[in-house]
Amino acid sequence: MTRYYNVKMAGSLINEENIKKINEELAAIENVKKAEFMKEGVLCVEAETEDFTGILNRAVNVFRRIDAKSEVKYDFALNEDA
Repeated sequence: MTRYYNVKMAGSLINEENIKKINEELAAIENVKKAEFMKEGVLCVEAETEDFTGILNRAVNVFRRIDAKSEVKYDFALNEDA
């Protein structure tokens, strides 16, 4: 199952180095098949399970280590066709 999230971070922190670090940490989360954070502020997570609660909790922690004020929100519009 794949889900998309909107991520709000300070613009200056969305750079190639942080994107690479975020993607590596997200990919290491248990039950995550694929995770990709894009420059546009969209996070795509493909998981082996439909229980995204634990995955999302860990994802929020990854973003908060980089930007303490970051927000990760489920995006209904992005998920309509997914």
